[in-house]
Amino acid sequence: MMADGTLVIAVHDGSSLDGFTRELVSAAQTAAGPTTLGIIAEAPETLADQVRIMGVDEVVTVRIAGEQFEPEQNRHAVRALIEDVQPRLILMGFTVGA
Repeated sequence: MMADGTLVIAVHDGSSLDGFTRELVSAAQTAAGPTTLGIIAEAPETLADQVRIMGVDEVVTVRIAGEQFEPEQNRHAVRALIEDVQPRLILMGFTVGA
């Protein structure tokens, strides 16, 4: 399968999406192909229900255990998203809370 589109990794606090996620989706619009929003969380479905961002073509979720940021667990979750979506471009925030 050939890589296509952009994967945006959502920035959130566990209960709501951060405004930075919208900025990442806007940036993704400058690239060719579809934009997929990846949500990694303990309860990703609650965050997925909040997604009403123009420019998001698909939402893909990965459930993780626990509420706290665990680097190794998140690394595996991001890898799973990349393998599933096979994007050409990946955008994610480098923030204190993400």
